Parts: sequence; C-alpha cells; structure tokens
Amino acid sequence: METQEHSITPKVLIVDDEPQNLRLVGEILRRADISFILALDGQEALDAVATEKPDLILLDVMMPRMDGFAVCANLKKSPDTASIPIIFLSAASSPAEVVSGFTAGAVDYIKKPFVREELLARVYTHLRLSATQRQLDAESKAKAELIARLAHDIKNPSGAIKGLSKYIIDELKHCQHENLPEILSMAQLIQDSADGMTDLVIGILDEARRSAHSNENSVTETIQVAEVIEYLLQLNSLSAREKDIDIDFTNTHPAQVAISRRILVEMFDNLLNNAIKYSSEGANIQVRLKSPQLFASGMRFEVIDQAPTITAEKRAGLFSPFAQGDSKNTVEASHGVGLSIVQRLVKMHAGKLGVEAREQGDGNRFYIELPTSSIE
Repeated sequence: METQEHSITPKVLIVDDEPQNLRLVGEILRRADISFILALDGQEALDAVATEKPDLILLDVMMPRMDGFAVCANLKKSPDTASIPIIFLSAASSPAEVVSGFTAGAVDYIKKPFVREELLARVYTHLRLSATQRQLDAESKAKAELIARLAHDIKNPSGAIKGLSKYIIDELKHCQHENLPEILSMAQLIQDSADGMTDLVIGILDEARRSAHSNENSVTETIQVAEVIEYLLQLNSLSAREKDIDIDFTNTHPAQVAISRRILVEMFDNLLNNAIKYSSEGANIQVRLKSPQLFASGMRFEVIDQAPTITAEKRAGLFSPFAQGDSKNTVEASHGVGLSIVQRLVKMHAGKLGVEAREQGDGNRFYIELPTSSIE
C-alpha cells in the first residue's frame, strides 16, 4: 500500500486492484487538495481503515479474492467503521449490481469511466454529509451526557429533601400547635415535591440508558388521569393560595391513558402552572377532565384561566419556542419554552394541544386531547 500525504483533512481511501485507476483517482483528488491513501485489494483496504480511519472510501467492485461488496459488508458489521460512507466505482452498472451495492451499505455508485467533475461533486457531497452527521452525533452525545449528569446531580439533594421532610412530618405529629394541620400539609407538599423530583430524575436516567442501547420508545404504563390531576392540584395549591386563586376541578369523564406518568405530569403541570402564573389576584381557574372532541375514544384536559386574553395573532405562534404570555399578572421570569415542550410531547402521543379565548370575560381555555380508552 502506498500513501500520499497531505496536511489537509478530510482523508479519502481509494481501493482498486488496477494501479492506473489508483493513480487517476489519486491525481484528481490531489489537484482538488484532498488528502488520500491507496489500497490495491480488499484486505489492504480493511487494514488501511483500521489504522488510518478515512472519512470516505472510493471502492472498486470487481477485485480478486475479496470484492467490493465483501469489503463493504465487512466494514458495516463493525460499529467502529459502519458510519464511514462508501462510494462504489465500477465499470458494470446493471440495475442488479447497483441494488447490491446499496444493499451492502454504500451511499453512492459511480460508473467507470467517470467524469472528473462528477466524481469530485459526489466526493464533496458525501464528505460534507459525513462531517455533518459526525457533528450531530457528537452534539447529541454531549447533550445526553449533560442531561444524565444533571439528573444524577439532582438525585442526591432530592433524596435529602425527601428524608428531611419525612423526619419533620414524623416530629410534627407529636407536637401541639394551633396551625399544625396547615404546617403538616406544607411539609407533605415538600415530600410530594421531592417524590416527584426523584421520579423525574429516575425517568430521565432510565430513558437515557434506553436511548444508549436501543431506539425503542419510552415504556408506558396505564395512568388514571384524574389521580394525576389531583396530585398536580395539591402540588400547585400553595402558589395558588399566595395569589388568592381558587381552582375548581370537574371530572365528567374518568379516563386512563397508556403513557409515561412523568410525561403526563409534565404536560398537565405546564398548563396549570401557567394559569396560576398569568391569572390575576383572586381569580377562579377551572380544570376539567371531559370527553374529547377530536377523537372517537379519548380524553380532554382543559385549564380555563383568568389571564389577559391571548389575541388570535399571538395564539398562532404561542407553542413555538420562546413565545411568552402577557406578564402583567406575574413577577416570575419566563423563558417561553414550556408550551413548546408540551406541544412536542403531545404530538409524540398523537394528541392535540390548543388554546382559545374564554367564553365570558378575560381569560383563555388551554386544552390537551389524547387518544385513550375510558373506564366504564
């Protein structure tokens, strides 16, 4: 195997049992200032890939002992080399051979004799695609590692909060104080919040582990929807009380849905939390679980607030990232990403997220509809 050294990356491996073909392709790449290495047969190609790690392979099909299809199949079996793009070069270009090339894992097929400009155009295209894919893979890996690290870092303090709140509750049960029921209720909320945080962290870590080993969807469970809503009403009761907001829950359609509890909590809590945040002092918020309008069998979760009515123009882009509501009734900071996350989660489960003006007075009706089976 002979090597042509260049200081410019990326690097292309050229494989052909005819030396004149190697010289021809090598000269084309050299004039284009593309670094390359050469191999005269299939085994040399495999050895070169193992030591040189090329970014693209130009592979002849017809070679003695090990043809191009066999080389390609060999490379695609290994996780270390499966992502290297392969372009077949061949004098034969019957439909059957072209199909065999793509079936083996090639990204492109060029017929000999080839035109210099065509060869370079395809080389540049697949080098760019390969570089982009590597960058996306690296960013995805870095993001997954960051999420897992953050989840791990949250796990210990949430466990401490859970343990301390249990201790406080146990101690308070033996005390005498005129406000003891209210204090116990607040301590219970702390413990429930810690439980929810722990469940969230465990869910994130489990999904990160599953994503690292397979492309399977998140494991779902059958959730009693009303129980989740009751839990969220309790969780948000303190923030509602601080603004003297009443929340009425009406359940006319007991339902269950096959979904991750963590995802259902995240979707519903965003709507409920926003209603409290943006509604005026002393407002009344209505929460409803009812029959759906969009699905023959399903459920509809509604939150009707008393916040400034969102105009039709703003409603059109409300679920886009960084869209924000009217902050007149809140001092809390908002980054405008919550509803876009809800939109993504709802779409993942073939549902519908929407908003419309309240029928009477200021306010908005946010709703989530999900296909599900109701409990009779």
